[in-house]
Amino acid sequence: MLKGGTSLDQCQELFFSQHAVLHSQKMSRLEDYSCQPDLVLDILNEGSHRMQIESEETLALVREAMGLQVYQKTIESDNNQESARVFEGLAFL
Repeated sequence: MLKGGTSLDQCQELFFSQHAVLHSQKMSRLEDYSCQPDLVLDILNEGSHRMQIESEETLALVREAMGLQVYQKTIESDNNQESARVFEGLAFL
């Protein structure tokens, strides 16, 4: 007997029954997503886009806290104009 009058067998039975329910739910979602590969790609792209925005905001706060200056600059190369971020004299496309 465990504390509270519950036996080990009862605990194991409860655990495995809950595990079976969760596993069934996950398998159902997996089946839903496997039928919609474009949806999965859309979810991944949206997450990537949100992460990029969040990381840019975080880096801006870090640069500001450290007193580093960053500014936008347009550069020309092979008849193409691209915006670059210039950081301490180095340009990043």
